[in-house]
Amino acid sequence: MSTASLAEALPLAARVAQLSAPARSCMLELVPEEDVVASGVGAAASLASELGLEVVGKVSDSELVKRGEPLLELRGCSRALLLVEPAMRLMIAMACSIATKVRRAKAKLAPSAVALPLQVPYRLYELECRAVEDGGGLGFRRDVALISALHLKLSGGAKRAAERAQIARKLGLKVAVEAPTLRDIMEAAELADIIVVKSMGLAEAAVEAVRELGLRTLVELQVAALSEAEGCRRPPDIVSSLELLSAKPAPIASRIRLP
Repeated sequence: MSTASLAEALPLAARVAQLSAPARSCMLELVPEEDVVASGVGAAASLASELGLEVVGKVSDSELVKRGEPLLELRGCSRALLLVEPAMRLMIAMACSIATKVRRAKAKLAPSAVALPLQVPYRLYELECRAVEDGGGLGFRRDVALISALHLKLSGGAKRAAERAQIARKLGLKVAVEAPTLRDIMEAAELADIIVVKSMGLAEAAVEAVRELGLRTLVELQVAALSEAEGCRRPPDIVSSLELLSAKPAPIASRIRLP
């Protein structure tokens, strides 16, 4: 991406406003207004370097950053900095929000891992997947083939669907089966690497079934909000939620420092 293409992405009024500023050397700092888990900083720094800006300082992604401590420090022409500042601030704010949310959820839901659902397409949500990983969760799981409830219906049941999906193992992939009922759980338990359920009751039943059968199959509970999984008597191995994609941006402030 070039400065020109980034400018083209902004409305005309915004571009005129930024380019009307005096052209002088200065430094831009992006600073959190509350404690956050850093994420998106590496990607923003790489973009800044491609645009010819000097990266003076940056924290490492996944690092806990205190309020007021700079996440990223850039030096360059004031006009170039003003052009990239809105996009970079939003990029980092969204990523930090997700990473921080995952870190906090992990503490509440332990020993369960926190994850994005398997249905999330990586190409559309690359930044979000990396943010989940920076928070200590599971982002894009490229080695898992998901057999959905629709697949089960087309195949005539969980057992047949899971049997047909064994071809995935020949490609070095794991097999995850979405199980809408207890019967589906029992049919898929011995054939799947992961059983995906969408209610706490089914999650507890799946955990119990896996233990009784002496299997190493993982149980994943997919919920609308991570808080729904709190207090589970038999914690699943993984708790996933699309809620992570709708996290409110973290409060990130921008500061200009003149030489």
